[in-house]
Amino acid sequence: MTSSHHDPSPCQWFSRLAAVVQAAADWFATRAATSRDLDRLIALDLGQPGTLGAPIDPSEAGPLGPLWPHGVPGWYTEAATGTITPHEEPAGDAD
Repeated sequence: MTSSHHDPSPCQWFSRLAAVVQAAADWFATRAATSRDLDRLIALDLGQPGTLGAPIDPSEAGPLGPLWPHGVPGWYTEAATGTITPHEEPAGDAD
């Protein structure tokens, strides 16, 4: 059985590596942001577990601050405007 698998070109390899690095950076940034928000919510001491507790101001002036403190991320803008370039698989047989 022959395979029509082709190794990616250096440009394709770099592009794939850059996508992986960006995904990892996004994951770490999300993890840090959610951890920060959780710490802030706990520090507010608004009630006991299992109780409704006091309301939280969800505005940018509230304890969690703005949703995007460093500006709206590119992935969100691309998804919202439909400008994401779909991922293309390399040509060839998948077998």
